[in-house]
Amino acid sequence: QRELGKEYELHIKFGYLDHRLRLPKCDKIPEAYLPDPNTRYGSTLVGLRCGSNVSWKIVIPVYVRAFANVVITRQAFAKDTQLHSNDLSLSRQELSSMHAGAFNSMTEIDGMVLRRAVTKDTILTPSMLQPKRLVQRGTSVIIEAQYQGVMIRVQGIALMDGHQGQMIRVQNARSGREVDAEVIASATVKVKM
Repeated sequence: QRELGKEYELHIKFGYLDHRLRLPKCDKIPEAYLPDPNTRYGSTLVGLRCGSNVSWKIVIPVYVRAFANVVITRQAFAKDTQLHSNDLSLSRQELSSMHAGAFNSMTEIDGMVLRRAVTKDTILTPSMLQPKRLVQRGTSVIIEAQYQGVMIRVQGIALMDGHQGQMIRVQNARSGREVDAEVIASATVKVKM
């Protein structure tokens, strides 16, 4: 068992080597390596090699269990619910079975919106959440553009829903011209000139 800071805890169980195995003594500490660096949890292999006075390498079967605090819901929530820190809690879970990823900080999720309904104690994954919608299709927006140090603001209409940093299509309310703009705040988009 090995603690990695306060975030993760690993439990490593080494398999057995064949007791008949006889390797020449290595004059340095053998170097460890991962034959498959993509396997982090569950059943895997760890390699040992000597490359100094003699040359040999072996692989040892290991089983790695990783535990960490992950964010879960305190109750059931409907699709499109905006989550806040008081809706969430941390729970110690084994990461080995979590292939979709998980969050280990509630502040990462604060303000995000659920893509689907969830039950109480659901482990939240990135695919379950989307950023909060700051612009709603069909509503008025401020279109900002900066040209030669001068900030220009005009009224527009959002032609798409949008979240922070997303590029959406908007229409200038005065000219009727459609442009692509980046959502930068609630009901505010920015056009690059």
